[in-house]
Amino acid sequence: MNSYDFDDRLFFTDQLRLVSSELSDRTIPAMQKTHTDNNTTSVLHWLRQLLSEQKLEPSQILEHHFRSCSINPIDEIRNRTNKVSFLLADWDADLISTAIKLYYNLLETILVAEVKRLGHTNFNTLLHHDKFHLGLLACAIIIVVICYQMDMSFSVVLRKLDLAPFDFCKTLCNAFLLRPSPPRLVTAHLCKIEESILESLSWEVDSPLFSHIDESQQTILADRLKESGTPKKLSQSPCSIFCTPQKVINVDETVNKRMINLSVELFLRKVSLLASHRIRTLCQDLKLNEITAKQVEYAFIYIITQKSDLIKNRHIDQIIMCIIYAIARVNDIQGVSFKSITEKYLNQPHASRQRHFLWNFWILSSLKAKRE
Repeated sequence: MNSYDFDDRLFFTDQLRLVSSELSDRTIPAMQKTHTDNNTTSVLHWLRQLLSEQKLEPSQILEHHFRSCSINPIDEIRNRTNKVSFLLADWDADLISTAIKLYYNLLETILVAEVKRLGHTNFNTLLHHDKFHLGLLACAIIIVVICYQMDMSFSVVLRKLDLAPFDFCKTLCNAFLLRPSPPRLVTAHLCKIEESILESLSWEVDSPLFSHIDESQQTILADRLKESGTPKKLSQSPCSIFCTPQKVINVDETVNKRMINLSVELFLRKVSLLASHRIRTLCQDLKLNEITAKQVEYAFIYIITQKSDLIKNRHIDQIIMCIIYAIARVNDIQGVSFKSITEKYLNQPHASRQRHFLWNFWILSSLKAKRE
């Protein structure tokens, strides 16, 4: 598989778009060495076509939505765009203007889609939500970086905006709403960024994700993640995520009701789907049966929902390999050593990009092999 090709195996549902592979060293990109001038011309043509009629100010449609709010958010929005201009002071002025135009374009695209979905035009809560706007600004900056092949890490973009990867992931999917649709190169990079956030960045010790996995929600989150597929009512729309983050749900189809954080459930469901694919592939390579693979999946869900401290500052693949080893030992499955697990893991299409922890795992597996 080429560095920027899609991996169709990870397109689990229409709602959860995932692509196998992450950005090397968590950067966007060093594309110059891997892409032709034709690809560069193509993405720049798309960007220019997209923004051909876009001004450096909100459109009439956006102004209408702003005036519909109890307090017009235009001053807050302009303050943010001015802040972005200051933070990107080392950029060419035209590139800064392009990023801001793209932000306004993306914001309008989202609101138009939400009007069609909800049938109303009052987005007061959404338009005053700081994290929502920062996420869109980050999307716009990152797309400009990709299109112009600039040497800037997406994590640097998030740090400049003081935006946590977990919070950015809430808005990242909205970039796919742009029309005309983003070219394959842009889409692949955005999906790689999402995957790196799901795999490790949102599990860093200072991630806001941990504060949202409330003890009162742990059991119900685990039960819902065990459900196959993605519930039809689980929406990634901005209004669902930012305006009504808490939702009352039925527990076990009884009168008992519980509150659940929708953005946390959506994020953990994406993580569990990604992990499920990797677990099943690895278990198949190790010749482990379906029952064992299911045990590994349930153990993984238990850890991310009820023992999330175990995954702090770790990569999900580390947790997966450790669970497989533990379950193999508990079930007395012969021929599944820690070393064999790591060897099979290296055959996975994404494994070569996980250099930041593989070396330590090889050392550990070697020590365990001696004991075994």
